[in-house]
Amino acid sequence: MKVNIDNYLKYSAFFMFSLLTFHVTIIFIIAYVYGYSINDPGFILIKMWKEILAISGIFICIPLLIKSNLKLKGIYNLDVSIFLICCLGLMYVITSHNQIQAIWSYRSLFGIFLFYFFGRLQNFSIQDFKNLLQLLFLLAVLAAIIGICQVEFFEDEFFLYLYGIRSEAGSITNYYEKLRAQGTFVTPHELGLYLITIIFATPFIFSFFKKKSSNMIALLGILIILIGLAYTMSRTTFVIFGIGLLVLSVLSKRNLKLIAMVLLIIIPTFIFLGAVENFSSAYEGTDSSTSIHLRMIQEAITMVLETPQGIGLGKIGVVVRRFDPSAMQYEGEFFNLSVQIGILGALLYLFLNLLIMITCFSIYFTKAYAIQFRYLAIFICLVCLGMTLRDLILPRDTFNYSFGWFIIGAFYSAKHRFINLPHVKPL
Repeated sequence: MKVNIDNYLKYSAFFMFSLLTFHVTIIFIIAYVYGYSINDPGFILIKMWKEILAISGIFICIPLLIKSNLKLKGIYNLDVSIFLICCLGLMYVITSHNQIQAIWSYRSLFGIFLFYFFGRLQNFSIQDFKNLLQLLFLLAVLAAIIGICQVEFFEDEFFLYLYGIRSEAGSITNYYEKLRAQGTFVTPHELGLYLITIIFATPFIFSFFKKKSSNMIALLGILIILIGLAYTMSRTTFVIFGIGLLVLSVLSKRNLKLIAMVLLIIIPTFIFLGAVENFSSAYEGTDSSTSIHLRMIQEAITMVLETPQGIGLGKIGVVVRRFDPSAMQYEGEFFNLSVQIGILGALLYLFLNLLIMITCFSIYFTKAYAIQFRYLAIFICLVCLGMTLRDLILPRDTFNYSFGWFIIGAFYSAKHRFINLPHVKPL
């Protein structure tokens, strides 16, 4: 039987990101049905389903790619930049005195680019982008509803069963004695970044709607997503969201209505949740979490200036703590990268992110591109902006970075095909 490589890659991507959206929920349901604790050592294989799926997919995909003689369509500056930073990291692995830990650090920092490569192998049409984002929009609505229900109905027992910890003040699920929604994800920050990513996609998604009924249903979905977003009480997410909305408002006056709607929904929800103290304390400088963040950033910058060539891979970071519990970890992944591979690596990483955003702005203002693709370019720009800002403040998460670099790769593979197309009137 002849296999269509494009369809195989496309549907495997849809399947992977649909499952990743509900990774924690799937594990919770299996644990609940069979009476396991999610922290039991014997449960490790179930928790690693995504790694097993990914490895299986690679083994299936490689012979199909070879057989079809599929090649990347063009080499872009971004491809070269990613190749260079991966080679730079590989040099640090080779010269490391502890290569096992260095390999784990390398995987943590540069493994995300495998998803970019997966995206570059795609042959997405505009319809494919639309189908994937509409699917994730529906899943985001469901994730937001689950997050709201966690806080309002499931309460402490859900978090105790899922994580084996009580939702005490200062824990990942509780700030100022208020539960925080995490929906179908590991942390409230991961849910928050997922939800705002989907909101950033709405101008692109709405450009396909022709009926008022479709627009009304989508607006209801956005309402639920925004309320779920407020329930995360993730200050980092709202910083990213605010900057993203500012970019949208500059590019299109139509999106000023979106900003007004966001404020009308989120501010009353914050007041209802009693979460004002959570945000005001950060502004006033009385919050310990914010103080620790600022102190660690200062320490990282000092270390980079003292050792501009980097200290080498495998010495700091959360993955290194598996081998050395006393290892240092900077919360912002960018600083873990900068300290380990030095100023050159840090500049190269910032450059490739800046290159994506410049490319997206260029496409948006080039009227030779179809209008939907121009909306898609701004969505890609905001995805990249969100991941870059998150890297400066918090550790990475599984879904948002795997999806983010995948969609960037798919976008780069598609962009040469959508110039000089007939314009489609925006709705």
